[in-house]
Amino acid sequence: MVFAERWLVFISAFLANLILLGVIFSMGTLLSDIMDTFNVSRSDAALVQSVNIAVSLCFGVFHGSLLHKFGVRNVALCLSFIISINFGISFFATSITFLVISIGVFGGIPASGIFIATSSVAGRHFHGKQGLFVVSIVNVGSGLGGVIFPYVLNYLTDNFGLRGTYLITGGIFLNMIPLSLLWKPPITTKSRPSTNLQDLTGVENKAYKVSSGDLDNIPTNNSDVIAMELKKETLTYVKSEINTDKGGEYTLCTTMKKLVADKAFMCFAFGLAAAYSCITVFLVYVVDVLQDSGLSETSATLGLLLLNLAGILGRFLPGSLTQLKHITVLTVPKIACIMIILSQLGLTLLNSTYTHFLSCIIAGTAIGMFVSTFGVVTLKLVGIERQSNAMGLCLSLSGITNAILGPLGGWIRDNSGSYMIPFLLSASMEVLAIVLLIMAQFFRSKDRNKRAVNRKTLNCFPLENPKYIESPEDECERVARISIDGSHDMTE
Repeated sequence: MVFAERWLVFISAFLANLILLGVIFSMGTLLSDIMDTFNVSRSDAALVQSVNIAVSLCFGVFHGSLLHKFGVRNVALCLSFIISINFGISFFATSITFLVISIGVFGGIPASGIFIATSSVAGRHFHGKQGLFVVSIVNVGSGLGGVIFPYVLNYLTDNFGLRGTYLITGGIFLNMIPLSLLWKPPITTKSRPSTNLQDLTGVENKAYKVSSGDLDNIPTNNSDVIAMELKKETLTYVKSEINTDKGGEYTLCTTMKKLVADKAFMCFAFGLAAAYSCITVFLVYVVDVLQDSGLSETSATLGLLLLNLAGILGRFLPGSLTQLKHITVLTVPKIACIMIILSQLGLTLLNSTYTHFLSCIIAGTAIGMFVSTFGVVTLKLVGIERQSNAMGLCLSLSGITNAILGPLGGWIRDNSGSYMIPFLLSASMEVLAIVLLIMAQFFRSKDRNKRAVNRKTLNCFPLENPKYIESPEDECERVARISIDGSHDMTE
């Protein structure tokens, strides 16, 4: 039964991602319909999708806090209802300002929360390398939606017009409510350690009531057994308590402080924010870039389709690559940064249809890797208890860079008449991202070495002399301090 529930959660998270990000990434197909319906310029019509993406990303840290406090299912239910209502009321839009507010602002606010929820719920039901792989597959749904929904939206606008399309899209978003109802917390088994030495040796337990020195009164032939059993059971107990603690080490304020103090994670977050700035440049301007290079509108749309198709493969790669022995989680975003640089140089410096299409495929793969990286790498770096807050912080930083670089790229294009400078600027941001990710890898290696020393120290109790063992409570505190303050990945 538990096995079936886990895979039901996985399928529902996959479908929610397909609907949510599939619609958001496909809104560019409505650009000409917005221009014709409201008689506005291309830059004004593009505001709807640009504001939606920027607002969605910037509210990530807020949603991470909500998920941490109120739970994944409760928050996802509310956000699914909100985004559905905002798309539905766009049926009554009378101006482009109405759409920017209803879809750009209030439709963008819930998006990052649902995205974080899908990765978080998948990570809670699957563990280890299987968890990383499942989170990647969940993110494949957004790429598949980016391929399906352009045709769905085109069909709807041809038959029902722009306003009817928004109303039907709001109805489609309502399907995420029953999907999120399936996201129940995973069933875990909680076991408490035995603090009664009589259970282990038949000798009355007086050691923890008086002092650790009283353990010398225990018969010598049982001391080794006592030491090993206490150590093993204490470690199990600490892990269980941490995963279920609501008022100790994993309160919101404590979690955020630990994330900010984690040098490896903060370097990764800023590096990912710099790297993710290419998203707006590609999603908003790629069709225009291809048309500027001499391609027809049909060929330019084909380039966008290839980009979305490649994004499916890209979302699959992080979870797959991390299964390999010599590929670390921080290697994946560095590979994606290099691919983005190559695609940008191919689009701006080469003037061939085939190289442009190849650049779109490379860029789509890299963008898909970035989207999946939010869930996969944060899960590996900080653990499941802090994943929602970590993803929220990463999304907010990425929203800031996208909000700056997107309009800046359009302004440079209008004044220079070419996309070369905006794309080269974006490529320089990828170089900065690689430097920050290398720093993150350095700090993570340093933390892991320190953690290894702590584990050696912990394992150095002389089992033949049980008086070195303190009380179980002191032992629990020591293990918790090492596993939390040292770092978060106890499996590698």
